Amino acid sequence: MESRCFATLVTNDAYVDGAATLAHSLRGSVPAVVLVPPNTLSQASLAVLYRAFDRVLYVPLWSNTRNAAQLALLGRPELHITYSKLFVFSAEAMHPFNVVAFIDADAFALDPIHATGIFRHLHDGTSFAAAADVGWPDIFNSGVFVCRPSNALFDALKWEADYGSGSFDGGDQGLLNRFFRSWAGFHQDGPDEIPSDGSADSRPPKPHCPQELKRTARLPFTFNVTPSAIYSYLPAVKEFQSNMSIIHFAGHDKPWTQARFTDGTVWNRYGRVTDRNHDSH
Repeated sequence: MESRCFATLVTNDAYVDGAATLAHSLRGSVPAVVLVPPNTLSQASLAVLYRAFDRVLYVPLWSNTRNAAQLALLGRPELHITYSKLFVFSAEAMHPFNVVAFIDADAFALDPIHATGIFRHLHDGTSFAAAADVGWPDIFNSGVFVCRPSNALFDALKWEADYGSGSFDGGDQGLLNRFFRSWAGFHQDGPDEIPSDGSADSRPPKPHCPQELKRTARLPFTFNVTPSAIYSYLPAVKEFQSNMSIIHFAGHDKPWTQARFTDGTVWNRYGRVTDRNHDSH
């Protein structure tokens, strides 16, 4: 029998407001769990999370130290700690839940019951589902996904992160897209890259991960709608607006860093005025 939950990750105090908003937006559906690395949040922030979520789950802080150059290219050096979200793939960590819908803390559900529709897209025989990334639609955006936790899957993913090809963008999204290559229609097993430091012979054996654990499915974009996409194709917004379930504020600027004037324009902390129809650049 499936035991489902929503989950998110909070690694610093700056994301607590977003996470609490997400938790409130999911009330009335399935349990909401927040992953927190120890010693990363203030006591006040932890108190907010304990009130907002059904469960606070402490997981190790998992920092990517191998792909600093890729993070610099992305322009998001702070994302080196997003590997911590990958503990949702661990059956041991997520027990008793065997189906998890992960949602970044900078997203929220428009309707909690509608959002539970995300679980229906993890079809029988698939272990992972995500929606396309608007920046490059041949990859998925890892800000929202649904998965079946498995210790074998987690061990294989951790090996790829620590000893395999790693992440092409320095964050969890680049790692997951390399791991779940079938999502884009590529052959599942990509090249097993040898670390540039020549340490291939010293690597531990690669854990066995059955191919059925890597089977993927696509989520509709309505489960991971980003503001930049909303305002770039307004006819589609109008057509599919009633189906939108989750809004995701990906990128540097977050809603909690901005104040809105009565005419709909925004003044954020960086001193930039943004039109009510949102600057998509």
